[in-house]
Amino acid sequence: FEFAGDALFIMSVSEEHGARFVDCNESTLRLYGCTRRDQIIGKPPEDFSPPTQPDGKPSSEKTRELTNAIMEGRPQVFEWAHH
Repeated sequence: FEFAGDALFIMSVSEEHGARFVDCNESTLRLYGCTRRDQIIGKPPEDFSPPTQPDGKPSSEKTRELTNAIMEGRPQVFEWAHH
């Protein structure tokens, strides 16, 4: 996890808080231009996303859709744009 060249992160999903970053590796910090994990941990993915995703949906709407599907136990594969 720590030494992977790819950006890896762990997220939690709940009805109360939606999706939130729980942990990330150094590559994730570099990807987002952050220097400390506390700049990412506890934040929702839309804080690091453009207004819309590649499918044209607003990032906030897409986050809700994916969160609901995950909460229902449906595996998800998707493309996500970050900034």
